[in-house]
Amino acid sequence: MDDQDQEQAERVRDLIGDSRYIPFLDRAEESALSLAVKGLANFIIALVTLLNVPAFVIGLMWFIEQLIQKGINPNFKIEYNYTVIASIFGGWLLICFLYEKTLKNMVSPRVLPIWFVNSKGFLRNRFYSVELASKYSKDLDQLILKQAEEHARLQIQSWELQNIRLQETIERVRALNEFPDEVFESIRRIFGYMSDYVTDPSNTRNQFEVVMDMISVEISNYRVIHPLIKQASIMLLDHKKEFLRIAGKYNMPNHAVKSHIVRLGEKFAGKVTRDGEIVWISDVNSEAAQLSYGFVPNAKREYTSVMGFPIQEMGSEQYEPFGVIVIYFSEKIEFTEEEETAINKILEVYAQVILSFIKLYQFNMTLQGMYGIIEAKNEVLGGGTDHVGDPEETRQG
Repeated sequence: MDDQDQEQAERVRDLIGDSRYIPFLDRAEESALSLAVKGLANFIIALVTLLNVPAFVIGLMWFIEQLIQKGINPNFKIEYNYTVIASIFGGWLLICFLYEKTLKNMVSPRVLPIWFVNSKGFLRNRFYSVELASKYSKDLDQLILKQAEEHARLQIQSWELQNIRLQETIERVRALNEFPDEVFESIRRIFGYMSDYVTDPSNTRNQFEVVMDMISVEISNYRVIHPLIKQASIMLLDHKKEFLRIAGKYNMPNHAVKSHIVRLGEKFAGKVTRDGEIVWISDVNSEAAQLSYGFVPNAKREYTSVMGFPIQEMGSEQYEPFGVIVIYFSEKIEFTEEEETAINKILEVYAQVILSFIKLYQFNMTLQGMYGIIEAKNEVLGGGTDHVGDPEETRQG
């Protein structure tokens, strides 16, 4: 981290304190729960603050009493008049209340001085202080801005770590001489699509589904498998991790995409995603395929073989499902073990690229929704609307 980044980080820490950024508390639009928590906490702080002066006065009186008893008169005793103490404390509370109310009125363009007999409602405050109001508004804007920067910094760090893992994967596979130059070019093009999304996310060409379609096309164009591929799809779990939906496709009609919804753990795509294991099936009409993955014999089926590659984060100690890459082959395929290993290594890289784009998309949506730029929605892990209810699964997969 250079000096400029360090200075920026220090300014952020000075503004929001030494504690870590907490999304539950540091937010521009409050929920009922966060308002209740903050209200209770600030009430306790206000109560303790008000007790400072009475506690100080009583402590000072006790100290003077002890000092006189030890140095001048052992029988000296201050007679505490609790009525006077209560009156002083009540007066102090009244002064604090009036002081805070005065400050609030000075920054409020409208006031309600006599609410119980006022038929006109709020009145214009002709003694409103523009300077003080601007100062408070400016401080709040700076606070929100710095909180957004801190949130963005943490998310970017996570994304950078993901990219480092991806680069390590590329280098490892490249060292095995199993990573062709055409795939390097493909990954470079995908990073270009992702960069376009970052710079202009509102452009229809840079929408999430469009970029995922481009990634599906890049996967399908790998020369070893391209002549054999009938269709391909990238299926992602919804945010509840219950259903898989198609986020990216190759050579698939739109109506099939909308209707193709699979529950996690069911059928081919759901079981591959749940188990986290790469599966190659050379003949979907075989008895083993029917028993293990529920394929139904169908003479009109457009594909004969299928493979599923689970999308998971590399380096994680525990498997967490995100989705699956499904490739459908028009003919019965019989790859050698070495060929399958090479294809798996390449799909491993594409899976990490997909995860990077998912995190980038989620970060963008979270940041925009949190700070009121757009309305946040419950998205699937990669985009699209959340599914509710039991879907009709219209296709084997």
